Amino acid sequence: MTNAMVGCAVAMLATTRGVPSAVPGTGADPSIPAAVAAATGPTGLLGGASVAWSVVVLAVSIALMYAGGMVLNDRLDLEIDRRERPHRPIPSGRISPGAALNAAIVLMGAGAIGICAVDRAALPWALALVGTIVAYDLLHARAILGIPLMALCRALAMVVPAAALGGDAGVPWRLLAWFALPLALYVAIMSIVARGEARADGGGALRRWLGPLLLVPALAPVAALGSGLLPALSEERAFGVAFLMGALIAWIVRAQLFATPLPPSVAARFLPSRVKPGGVRVPRAIMAWIGAIALVDAMSLALLAQPGLALVALGLFFVVTVGHSRIAGS
Repeated sequence: MTNAMVGCAVAMLATTRGVPSAVPGTGADPSIPAAVAAATGPTGLLGGASVAWSVVVLAVSIALMYAGGMVLNDRLDLEIDRRERPHRPIPSGRISPGAALNAAIVLMGAGAIGICAVDRAALPWALALVGTIVAYDLLHARAILGIPLMALCRALAMVVPAAALGGDAGVPWRLLAWFALPLALYVAIMSIVARGEARADGGGALRRWLGPLLLVPALAPVAALGSGLLPALSEERAFGVAFLMGALIAWIVRAQLFATPLPPSVAARFLPSRVKPGGVRVPRAIMAWIGAIALVDAMSLALLAQPGLALVALGLFFVVTVGHSRIAGS
């Protein structure tokens, strides 16, 4: 959902900076409030519709497609789960395979309809996302295909809303690349580590130590400040971006501790008491790195001069973190 909000923010910023005369008094470097005014005017990008509601619809639509993909994944992994995870809803019999398949179709279909409700021109991109999700679910067991497909799914989650809000100008590729490509790399690195999370050794020493590399794509969007495509940082925004960068670095490094064999004294100090001191807990690290995606998006939204959406993304980070304490996200 937060990925979709970044895509929306990219489209709004790019559209406004491309039409500086659309709103009187905005000058050559219009602000995001001016972008909203231009887009919601009688001849604006969305034909008078509320941009805020469009962002909500797109974010929910992407979330529905993501949920549909997870349900389809469980349905296709039924035989494996019967052997390795018999407690899950489908192999345990709580949900029938047919009902799961129908739910996956409905969820992904509802997501595609929601995207088309904002702009039918985004339908090809929505179908591309659905196709990539299905391809991942069918082929994810093969690392050579599953990892790039998962990364592509995440990148398309930004492209689709950017296409829906891009209007006649289309997808603002130059600006979007600063956010979508690092996200894809982040997910690819995380997926490589996750491939071995169920093994007794936590996936091998090499994979365990790939975690710190996540800092590179996580912080890469900040480099967009030198591209000339973003508004200049105000003092308040600079503080917000710096705060989120610090939180992101601390969270990713903390997660690495779960994937690293540590002396009992060190583990007892830095890891929660419910984690066995010194033990390798790669799944725990993966869940923390998944949650960090919302932090990356919060930082990206702050860079895009969207403090409101940045706060939403930050709130969703806490929701995911609390949720992972009750429901395994990996």
